[in-house]
Amino acid sequence: MELGQAPVPVATTVHDVQVLGGFPPESHDLGLHWIVTPTRTIQVAAPPPGPRGIDWSLLSGEDIAAMPLLQQLRAGEKPPGH
Repeated sequence: MELGQAPVPVATTVHDVQVLGGFPPESHDLGLHWIVTPTRTIQVAAPPPGPRGIDWSLLSGEDIAAMPLLQQLRAGEKPPGH
């Protein structure tokens, strides 16, 4: 999203006992479209909207320093090839 790309469907794999009816999302959680377990595939009818970009307040200076891509995005630069 930080690069101006459209959102994409999100899928995950979990064990059947990990499937819950719901829980309070964090600001950085992505809404799931598909959940795949060993015994079934669940399509989420109305996935919650995902974050609107990077929540910079959750990242330390060390986190940003360790990831050149984050440094570029924070500076307002687009990485090469985008």
